[in-house]
Amino acid sequence: SGAKAQFEKMIERSRGVADGMSKGINFLFRKNKITVINGTGKLLRGKKVEVTDAEGKKQEYSAEHILLATGGRAKELPSLPIDGKNVIDYRKAMSLEKQPKKMVVVGAGAIGVEFAYFYNAIGTEVTIVEFLEQGLVPREDPDISKELAKVYKKMGINVLANTSVESVDTKGRGVTVKVKSRKDGKEEEIKCDVVLSAAGVTPNTENIGLETLGIAIDKGMIKVDEFYR
Repeated sequence: SGAKAQFEKMIERSRGVADGMSKGINFLFRKNKITVINGTGKLLRGKKVEVTDAEGKKQEYSAEHILLATGGRAKELPSLPIDGKNVIDYRKAMSLEKQPKKMVVVGAGAIGVEFAYFYNAIGTEVTIVEFLEQGLVPREDPDISKELAKVYKKMGINVLANTSVESVDTKGRGVTVKVKSRKDGKEEEIKCDVVLSAAGVTPNTENIGLETLGIAIDKGMIKVDEFYR
């Protein structure tokens, strides 16, 4: 067809839509008289929350009910420190200034396979590295993984399953990723422009006062009852 993706225009458009939605939510907050307090919250005893603003000023607020909705962030691997430039997370992958010619995606869960598909579709050469033997979407049914692997192979996406990332070298031009097969121990170096760390998401539950109130957590996630309390 001769059609070619204009990466910068795509990112500009997507960010514009996201900004518009954010402004729309702020409008609805004002319309419904919902107060927004900017800062870092920490739970205190007695149904209170301490909020520290950007200047370090603290203010206490109390409420009958407190909803914890702190979200999550990209999980960082010891061998793959995220610097926002050479090694990026899923948020940065949605706002890169320039389309990479070659990308290595570490992790073949939902986030990894979705971004691999997108970047491959617009012309980036993509390699996926997955630690688990099952390969693509390893937590799904094996039949789904196999079918998806066939599709991705046909698309030209290289998938290295049962493979670990040993190190990442960001010195010089581009990035060099050293990987190792967990099956035979064979090592390989992959050169690329950027590495997307898609090894999962970790909850934002540190330093918000959970320990003070004795709230139980499991792998960073808050334990709740059948009523999510």
